Amino acid sequence: MRFAAEVVVEDVLPTLRAMLAEQLAAQGLPQDAVARALGLSQAAVSKYQTGKVRVNPAIAREARVKRVVAEVASGLAQGALGPFDALARLELLLRELEHRGPVCRLHEAQMPALRGLGCDLCVAGQGSEVVQDMAVLANVRLAVRTLTQARGVAALLPAVGSNIAMARPGARDARDVAALPGRIDEVLGAVKVPGPPEFGASRHVAEVVLGVLQHHPERRAAMNLRNGKDVQRAARKLGLRLATFDARDEGRREGIARAVRGKAPDVLHHEGAFGVEPVLYLLGADAAQVARTAAQLAQALP
Repeated sequence: MRFAAEVVVEDVLPTLRAMLAEQLAAQGLPQDAVARALGLSQAAVSKYQTGKVRVNPAIAREARVKRVVAEVASGLAQGALGPFDALARLELLLRELEHRGPVCRLHEAQMPALRGLGCDLCVAGQGSEVVQDMAVLANVRLAVRTLTQARGVAALLPAVGSNIAMARPGARDARDVAALPGRIDEVLGAVKVPGPPEFGASRHVAEVVLGVLQHHPERRAAMNLRNGKDVQRAARKLGLRLATFDARDEGRREGIARAVRGKAPDVLHHEGAFGVEPVLYLLGADAAQVARTAAQLAQALP
């Protein structure tokens, strides 16, 4: 008998640590700084960096593992992520790997009796919907921490306030979209967040997400920012794809859906109207990605 936790401890964690140590070194961090970032001894980091710790190729070659490790390493090296934020992102990755992912395949390979059973031991007792909801809320919390820690984001907030939202898979209405119960505002040059995310907390940004989902189910998150030529130029500088929509369709799912037909944009914006502030929406696969883009956009502003 072999537990799934053994697979995580023996195959996944050493691989993630070795990949992170390599990426942090590539970011220019000395070995002692890498050790502090990972909460390890310098001797342990030396073993990871010199290949003395076994790396599981099935985990290391996963595209999502490479992506998250690169994001976390960059965030730690640049100070955009704190230890808690980095851990939260890696914990989310671990849940994804366990839920019918490579951890399952490794577990089945080491315990053949599990093959063909559709085993869900790693998430048993919670139900897949609960697991998905927990992951969405955790992702929005991670996004909020990124927004509050990144420099310059407050300058991107619109006068009406902002919100960031993320839908659960298969979302149908605003109750399926997690957001903040109030507005993200600027206070003395800093980002002020009203409270922790909840499902059904924002109808307005939720309608944008739901409209985008009609044509692009991979784009499950959005955040509204101020619109302006400087912001649009910064977005183009980052290589983001922009699309426009009619200000009369602000907050209307059907209008948003019409605007995003075809290739998915990264930015959706309008120039405003009488009594309607010009607005720009960042779109992304999840809330954490949208928040990182907002942080990059803030740094790209003149």
